[in-house]
Amino acid sequence: MITYFTSPQRGEFLLLLLILILAGCQSSSTSSKPENDCPYGIPEAIFSDTLPQLASHSFQREGVNGLEEITFRDGRRLEIYQTGCQTLRQELRFTLPTSVPADMSIDWVSSAIAQIRSLAALGTRFSGFTEWADQLDQHHDEFRLAEAISISPGIFARIDRISGADNTTVIVTLSNAP
Repeated sequence: MITYFTSPQRGEFLLLLLILILAGCQSSSTSSKPENDCPYGIPEAIFSDTLPQLASHSFQREGVNGLEEITFRDGRRLEIYQTGCQTLRQELRFTLPTSVPADMSIDWVSSAIAQIRSLAALGTRFSGFTEWADQLDQHHDEFRLAEAISISPGIFARIDRISGADNTTVIVTLSNAP
């Protein structure tokens, strides 16, 4: 069960959660690579191919950038782009196997929140995604497609979408800078 904090504590908790999700564990290497100077460490995979809900999983890292690609057994795909050293950014791209016309009236914010909640349902290890979904939901009416908003002190979110011929991609970006 997640404890809800007052606003300042909640902001600190969400920043810590963003750091943990984005950076994972700090690298113990002492080489002179630029990514070793990053205060939050280097990107780490969030998920693993041992989860039964996943049809496939991969993770690639190059310096301070990471790309995690997941295909769910229900046909959805998720790409997670983790970037940054001093400024952290995590972009989650949920590709849904249905096409939605760009001019169709869809509540994209609710769709994004539902996709984030679906990650929390993968297991207790991912329960932090519920906190993100709750924060996005709390600011539901403030979102405008492709515009970043502050959802907590030092935490920004942006929701966007791409409509394709055979699928629709819902994009959620979380960062510690607008």
